[in-house]
Amino acid sequence: MFFCLKQGIDFNRLLPLIVKIHLYTLCWNEEVILPHFLKHYDFVDRIVVYDNQSDDESLQILKSSAKVEVRSFDTGGKHHTGKLDKIRNQAWKESKGQADFVIVCDIDEFLYHPHFLYLLEAMKACGATVMKPQGYEMLGEQPPESGDDIFELYSKGMRTYSFDKCVLFDPDAIEEINYQPGSHTCEPAGEVVLFRRPELTLLHFRHLGVSYVRHRYEASVARRSDFNLKHHFGTHYLESEEDTQRRFEKMRQNAVELTIDKRLKHEKGNLQARPNQFDEQLESATAASANQDWATAVAELEYILSYDPGHVEALKKLSVALSNVDRKMDAGYALKQALALDSERPDLWFSLGEIATELGSEKVSIHSYQEAIRLDQNFPLAHLKLADALQLFGQPMKAGQHYRKAIQLKPTMSDAYRRFGQMLCRLKQYQGAVRVYEAWLQAGEDKASALNGMGLVLKALGRTEEALEKMKQALDCDPSSVAVLNNLATMLHLTGRAEESVGYFRQALKLEPANAMLKTNLANALFELGRVDEASALNPSLVDGKKGAE
Repeated sequence: MFFCLKQGIDFNRLLPLIVKIHLYTLCWNEEVILPHFLKHYDFVDRIVVYDNQSDDESLQILKSSAKVEVRSFDTGGKHHTGKLDKIRNQAWKESKGQADFVIVCDIDEFLYHPHFLYLLEAMKACGATVMKPQGYEMLGEQPPESGDDIFELYSKGMRTYSFDKCVLFDPDAIEEINYQPGSHTCEPAGEVVLFRRPELTLLHFRHLGVSYVRHRYEASVARRSDFNLKHHFGTHYLESEEDTQRRFEKMRQNAVELTIDKRLKHEKGNLQARPNQFDEQLESATAASANQDWATAVAELEYILSYDPGHVEALKKLSVALSNVDRKMDAGYALKQALALDSERPDLWFSLGEIATELGSEKVSIHSYQEAIRLDQNFPLAHLKLADALQLFGQPMKAGQHYRKAIQLKPTMSDAYRRFGQMLCRLKQYQGAVRVYEAWLQAGEDKASALNGMGLVLKALGRTEEALEKMKQALDCDPSSVAVLNNLATMLHLTGRAEESVGYFRQALKLEPANAMLKTNLANALFELGRVDEASALNPSLVDGKKGAE
């Protein structure tokens, strides 16, 4: 569905809205929730419904409203996520030049704020273009009746970050919204400035009793298209009744009372009021981050940004906090917004590169690190991370150039030597790897790791005795290195010196008693020596398998 707010807000009256409602997946046969949906969005004056062949009372309910226009489309009686995504990503564009905002959501999603129209004026006043609400899965034990007040009937909800969906945005500022399946994530293109308010929520009314959910799921399973089956869309509809019961119980434990109409303490006329300074919130967020209290950090930073979307330092700190609560996509949005405000900061580009790499976004990752280096050519860590990204995305030759540059800029950067050497070994460029490890040894940093790497390369070159000598030197540098102990013991075992290897494996296990790999390696050596009982105590399945093979 799409909501469109006409130009110019007058606080002395409620303005008519141009609204488009997009039915998607759960917006099929919605007779239970539709009356409440139409009542909630009563302030709109145009609703367009994309109906996917509803065969209950939904069409009659929709046609009873003078605001509603129904547009039918046929997917062969099946849920086809690809076709639905196309509608959601394109239909709102007809509102360009006609509306201030569009909202894209499903029939069971209620965008809520006690003074919604006034909040939109505040959003316009601060120059924001995309609204980011807080998502909640509302919890109930039975579906509502048509005369019920849905907010009184279901006052508890579970905070659900996947429902922090960008459902409202400015169609003139946004060129493409690029919703992904379910619109839980999107990649908006254009003038993107996120607007947040802690009291702004997106309430998802799906869990209206176990029987209701089971009925919906069973009907949805029957309508899965070949496209959805191929792409594994809608697999959650396949859960068993027992799993549904368990999920409801978990929600009951985690749900909180929202007290919808009393949460906003200030008057609607003060929604645009902006604090002069945010020093207290920044200080609190910094302290919370230092203590790894990321939830508090996010709350404090989002408070700042709810009034000042252009606060670059708050955006940068928010990206760190969001990344640490596994909200990588949101962290990336925060950095993109910061860069839209100040594109000449290499630290912001560098941070965006890190997030993009973790998300597997090759182009954004490489471009971001390149921009960081363009702005600061003497940025060794940016060269290192760019090299890592180039290697990860299959460009090892270019990666080598940046590993070398990182080492040139900072000869004591052990990670650059290590990763460069490991990459060359994977490419079987062993002589090049030897030179890298030799340079590392000359730099005098982390000699144990450098000698360990050199030993592995020499072993690959067939220079076994030299390799063992390097490993022993590495152990002299760091007697507590489990990696060196394991590598040395493994080399001894593979060269027929199993008895000698056992001692080093045991040393490593004393340091890491729970290490399963070490137990297996030691069990292999003991079994080869005929000490079957000792080997079995370490890894019974390994010994049983070897006995069966014999």
